[in-house]
Amino acid sequence: MDKIRKEVFALFEVNTGLDAELSLRKVHHLENMSDDSIQDYLTALDLAHESFITTILLGHKFAKMEENPAQAKDMNYGVPKFYTLMFEEFL
Repeated sequence: MDKIRKEVFALFEVNTGLDAELSLRKVHHLENMSDDSIQDYLTALDLAHESFITTILLGHKFAKMEENPAQAKDMNYGVPKFYTLMFEEFL
């Protein structure tokens, strides 16, 4: 299935990176959002990312952050609940 997804994306000259399924999910998500909700979502992502980086720089690290996330099937595998709650708060 992944090979087929990559072939379809290649037809449209879209670079999927390492995970075609993730790219497809992003396309579905963006298709279903209005322009305002996309901007709100991007703002929340930006704020959450800034908070995550600040938290990490203050010394709050976890073992899974040293592994390559491209090799994980679950995008949130090993991410502490603290970060998930922080992201949900921004959303």
